[in-house]
Amino acid sequence: MTRVLVVATYPIKNAQHGGQRRVSAIVEAYRNIFTEARFVSVFPPDYYQHYSKTDIAVRGKTRKQSTDSPYTGDITCGLAIYEDPYVKQRFTKLLKEYQPDILQIEQVFPYLGIKPLLKELGMSPKIILSSHNIEYTQKLEILENSGFAHEAKDASKIIKVCETDMAKNADLTVAVSQDDADKLIQLGGKNVVVAPNGIEKLQLSESSKDYWSIYKQKHALRNFVTFVGSAHPPNWHGFLAMVGEAVGFVPPDTRLVLAGSISDYFKDNIKDLTPEHATFWNRVIAAGRLSDDRLTGLINSSEVLLLPITEGGGSNLKTAEAILSGKKIVATSYAFRSFEQYLDLPNIYMSDSPDEYKKLIVKAVHAPYEERTIEQIKLAEQVQWKYCLKPMLEGAKGL
Repeated sequence: MTRVLVVATYPIKNAQHGGQRRVSAIVEAYRNIFTEARFVSVFPPDYYQHYSKTDIAVRGKTRKQSTDSPYTGDITCGLAIYEDPYVKQRFTKLLKEYQPDILQIEQVFPYLGIKPLLKELGMSPKIILSSHNIEYTQKLEILENSGFAHEAKDASKIIKVCETDMAKNADLTVAVSQDDADKLIQLGGKNVVVAPNGIEKLQLSESSKDYWSIYKQKHALRNFVTFVGSAHPPNWHGFLAMVGEAVGFVPPDTRLVLAGSISDYFKDNIKDLTPEHATFWNRVIAAGRLSDDRLTGLINSSEVLLLPITEGGGSNLKTAEAILSGKKIVATSYAFRSFEQYLDLPNIYMSDSPDEYKKLIVKAVHAPYEERTIEQIKLAEQVQWKYCLKPMLEGAKGL
């Protein structure tokens, strides 16, 4: 009889961003192999509309602190597990009642408060570090590029101490790429496995397929070139670096479609009437946050999927999505980190030069589609969660 508790600094109900989707898949997988698996988040409610009653929304001063410094809100929420009286009381009650045998920490931050709380309670469950990135370098990069450089060094130091501590002392460490695994081993990790990011295969509905077909007909469009992403800084940094705001190179019968909360970034930041920006909205559609069904239809209706990622850690869940879709892909080499075994699949165009990247978008739109062989189809299927999470599940069962 094994009880698992998975902890994160964001809820996973109606999962949208990559971290949520990964953790949701992990919890579901644990429920298939263990007696019981529960999930709890300690999170700032200002950023998440959907959450479960068992999740713990921070409030008062902790909530204000997380909204005043949004890029360090995960640190704030992690510390709150021990330092915020309300959160500590809720979390303590959960630990005492549930008595987890395994406690899995997603993205290290919850451990800031969990470690001293476990010591105070005299509890010693097996600990799994579920790493999505090398967080101390990722946080430094995000803060320095997002107007919060004054917080970067202190935040990075706090995380590095915690991340090193966890890597050294966790009973199992899960990385999303071999590169991350090597870095975690350098930090002192001993039992380290790689469980790459994956994707759930969704079924295409006729209604969603028809929706985008009608949209194209109504607006006299032939092609969609689609970029799916959250408003996570590496996503819009990459788009601006590789595609940019001057999108007149896109053919008149083609639209760049932005799906996900990355749409919000561009709607908020590209809205003046400069000639460049006018051209931008003549060639770009901000589709916004879509249901899984509507997003599946969009991807199916797209001729090309973009992966213009130039920074960030871990591996890109959207790369898995693009591989499984079978669509033509225009990517940077960075976007395929931990997915290198799929680079020989047909219809993949790659460049790290912005000028060449733009040319490849146009080339991919007009290029004939090369069908995958049976072997290539089977290979692409390996990006599904049920295959990607196997090393983690085997490692957890062995604790």
